[in-house]
Parts: sequence; C-alpha cells; structure tokens
Amino acid sequence: MTDPTPLRPHHDRQYLARRRSQIAELCRSGLLTGTEPVAGDEDVLDQMGHDRDVFFLYVQAWLAREYIAARGCYADPQAREDSGLFLLVMQHALKRYECPHTCEGTVDACDRCEACIGGDHRRKALASMEMASTLALLGAL
Repeated sequence: MTDPTPLRPHHDRQYLARRRSQIAELCRSGLLTGTEPVAGDEDVLDQMGHDRDVFFLYVQAWLAREYIAARGCYADPQAREDSGLFLLVMQHALKRYECPHTCEGTVDACDRCEACIGGDHRRKALASMEMASTLALLGAL
C-alpha cells in the first residue's frame, strides 16, 4: 500500500475486505454504475488487480468514469489532484500485458495458446493503458 492520500487513506484490512465485498456484490447485481466511489476505493482496486479479481476491469472502468464525471470522492478538486488512479491503472495494465508464465510462446507474439486465451490479456491491457493515458491528461487540466 502507498502513502496515505485523501483518496487512499490507510484503511485496515477488515474495512478493505468489507468494501471489496460490497463492490463485488454491486457488480454482480448490476448496480455499480449508480454508486458513487468513496475514499479507499482505489486501494480496493489495487488489491483486486493484484488478486486478478474477475471484477477488476469493471471496477477500473467505474472509477475512471466517476473520476471523469467528478462524482463521489472525486467531486473534491483536491482529491482529484491527489488521485493516483491513472498510475494505478497503468501499473496493472503493464502487469497484464506480459504473457502468463504458463505461456509456451514468446512475449512478443501471443500464439493463441491456452494460457494467453488468444492474446485477450494483451487487448485488455492496451485498453487499460489508453484509459490511464486519458486519466493522466484529465488530471493535468
């Protein structure tokens, strides 16, 4: 976990586990889009990325959308300035870009092996990189 900021305060593990469960339930029920993010959700996203959570990309897109719309915890200009969302998105995108260790092909050429699922991990990573770049531009405005 990084140094605390208004958007990434040091929450205890129990809080983050509860919030992650809430977010997962909102994803399963299709209600995440109508929910406003709160401080600490970037830490939840980070943990989901490390764990390769099935909802990671949904939560990433939701937080990016809320950042762009300046809703929830992102409504505060200082909180938006302190946000590390674009770096977080980029870090996880770079991790996902590399082929899994079980891939039989080279890193430069996903050969549609079972481990790479036809290079799907790379397409998702490229989309996330574009999202991170957009967030970085918006943060600079």
